[in-house]
Amino acid sequence: MDIAREESPPSTTKRAARFLSLSLVAVPLFVVVAMYLPELYAVVSLSDAETAQWGLAYPDNVSSSDASAHVGEFVQVCGTVAQEVHEESLLDDLVFLNFDDDYPDQTFTAWGGSIPLLGQVRAESKEYEGRFICVQGAVENFEGIPQIKVDTGDQIRPDFPLISLWTAAAAILALAVSHRTVYPQAWK
Repeated sequence: MDIAREESPPSTTKRAARFLSLSLVAVPLFVVVAMYLPELYAVVSLSDAETAQWGLAYPDNVSSSDASAHVGEFVQVCGTVAQEVHEESLLDDLVFLNFDDDYPDQTFTAWGGSIPLLGQVRAESKEYEGRFICVQGAVENFEGIPQIKVDTGDQIRPDFPLISLWTAAAAILALAVSHRTVYPQAWK
């Protein structure tokens, strides 16, 4: 005689432990993906011609004080912006980001229009001054100072705060996925 035995659902303690363990794996994974998504996009968005031209898919990191040794190379220069200078021009402001020291003693300069650099035509604030940032591009030499001309905002990667909108959204999504996996009946 076969008696159909109905399996009892897992206890609340087992479900809570399963949810916690799944969350401990999912949350850091989602947060790391959210933190590096802009960099992953930058690598994927390079065309084959750009990759062939520069010989690499992602540039090397170079400190702002060592940028002069990489003139003519496509690199990512990282350092602290000591001075942010805005000069008015006809179409938009020109913005100069001087690294490590004020002009004329800077070790590196990133420059371009305020639209690609700051996303606005006339910018009053010093958005980058005092911040650690990285700038991608071909290093050129101008009067003995290495520089990169910034044409698009994608060339600048500010220091990434650990808690941001993307990381918070990733953590919430990871918790929701974990909860749905452990408690599917609650999602019906």
